[in-house]
Formats: sequence, structure tokens, C-alpha cells
Amino acid sequence: MLDSLEGVFGFLDRLATQFTWRRLVILLLVFSMVFLAFWIWESYTATFRLVRMERELRLVEEIVALAGDPELQKDQELVRVVDHLREQLATLVVGDRAATPIGPRLFKPLTAALPWIFVGVVMFTGRRKRGVAPSTFLGLLVLAVPYIILGTLLPSCEQAWINYWLYPWGSLLLTVFLIRLAQQAKKRRARPAIPAK
Repeated sequence: MLDSLEGVFGFLDRLATQFTWRRLVILLLVFSMVFLAFWIWESYTATFRLVRMERELRLVEEIVALAGDPELQKDQELVRVVDHLREQLATLVVGDRAATPIGPRLFKPLTAALPWIFVGVVMFTGRRKRGVAPSTFLGLLVLAVPYIILGTLLPSCEQAWINYWLYPWGSLLLTVFLIRLAQQAKKRRARPAIPAK
């Protein structure tokens, strides 16, 4: 198993240190295929939704049984605990499915920063081999901060995946694409023109 993990990390390292569009496209295709397979499987079987509904029903039954217990009614502290459990269950069942324990005010900038943190980690692990200068990390930070601020200020969409997946990873991929285009244009300009004979 460790050999297979070394292969995966080697591929990701080569993606960062020896960037090629082919490697990036392969990685995106693999992620897309895994996501698509998972989505088709979940759409067909509804396994996760059914398991969640089963747990919610079990919790409702237990809370109803607790609330009807005459011994419980004598202890006001336990009554408050059961009421609090009832409120938490209602929030879980009826509340926003995209809600997170840390809340959207912190979760939005965190997810907007996640791709940039990933790039920084990949750069740092490849630093020993390539000699990445600290100014590169500063440049990454300067590049990432406006995207993180914009991701924080984006209005929350009805589909949470837009704010938490599409924007962060899409902005990173768009930036990488634009940087590559700029580098290619710069190389073409720097190449001396071959005089026509």
C-alpha cells in the first residue's frame, strides 16, 4: 500500500515540479470520473440519504421516549437537556444541509484559501529539490489574498458547492491557466525572430 501512495505523491510532486498540461488534465479527469461515479451511485442507491434518515428517525424516537418519561419530568435539568437535544435534532433535520460546525463566516474564507494552501504545501515539499525561494511563497500569498477576500465576500449561493468548491478550485485553475498563457507569450517575444531568406 505504501508503494501505491508513493506513486500518487510522486505524481503530485511531478505535477508541481515538472508541470505539464497533460498531467493536470489527467488529474482533473480522474477526479471528475471519481466524482461522477460517486454521484451516479448515490443518485441510484441514495445510500447516504437513507442512512441519515434512519439515524434521524432513531433519534426522534429516542427523544420522544425520553420526553414522555414521568421520571424525567421531575428533574428540570434533564428536561432542559432533552429540549436542547430536540432543538439540535430539528436544526440537523430541517436546517441547511450545507451548514458546517464552524459557520459560513469562517468556512467561506477557509475553503477559498484551501487550494492556495495546497499549492503552498506542494511548493514547500518540492522546495528541497528545486530550491524555491521564499519570495515565491510571498508571491503566492500576494496572489491568493485577493481570491480569498473575494471568496469571503461572495454571496452564499443556493447550491453550496459553488461557494465551497467551484469558486476556490476554479479560481486557482483559471489563475494557473492565465499564468501559463502569459509565460508562453513572454517566451515567444523573447525568442529572436528568424529572418526570412
